[in-house]
Amino acid sequence: MAAAKAAAAIKAAIPGSEGAVQGLLAVVKKRTHQAPNFESHGGIVLEGNPRTVETPDAYGVLFVVQFQHGPYKGPPRAKAPEFNPQRAQRVRSVLRGCLRTTTVQEFPKSNASMVVDVLFGEDIDTHILQQAYAALMQSVGSELH
Repeated sequence: MAAAKAAAAIKAAIPGSEGAVQGLLAVVKKRTHQAPNFESHGGIVLEGNPRTVETPDAYGVLFVVQFQHGPYKGPPRAKAPEFNPQRAQRVRSVLRGCLRTTTVQEFPKSNASMVVDVLFGEDIDTHILQQAYAALMQSVGSELH
């Protein structure tokens, strides 16, 4: 339920985007393309074929929201996304490169956590990304506290 609400909130904030939900995973994308050869090109692996990767073009975005039961277990992540192109992580891709920010939110009362991974093009309006993330947090916050 939380993944479906997350996808709907992000889609509503990004005009023309499309989304999908599979279990605890929500993916919302706009202007993304299949990128061959994951090992040499960075990106996000989507469900199904582990060699199939999508990356955004210069004006595109790919939000991947993964919910987990219990506290977050994994490498340290920021608590807030960094959409500033000068500070976001650069990812080399077949589409000249894109930017990436990853955050973790924990919801102790609900015994859940959420990892948000966002790949975005260098020329996208980052204000839209900030609005989408705020909508996501409002939607999920009301669901998980």
